[in-house]
Amino acid sequence: MSSKHNDQAESLRRKNREYRELEEKESTFLPPRSETHSKASKKMKWKIRFPAARMLLVIFLIIVVLAVLTPLWIDL
Repeated sequence: MSSKHNDQAESLRRKNREYRELEEKESTFLPPRSETHSKASKKMKWKIRFPAARMLLVIFLIIVVLAVLTPLWIDL
């Protein structure tokens, strides 16, 4: 028998070796884990600093809710 029949897994070993070498090369270009997680997106907070703007927002929301609910109240 030829040596090719004796070692049927050689092609798989070669592919595995190439894959591991490629993986090692790519892992050297990755940033540190701490740097990656420090840039994680944080939850956006709705922060309105001016009291007048906050008051106008509340009034606007009340007007919208009243406009939506008014037809329901009229039918009662």
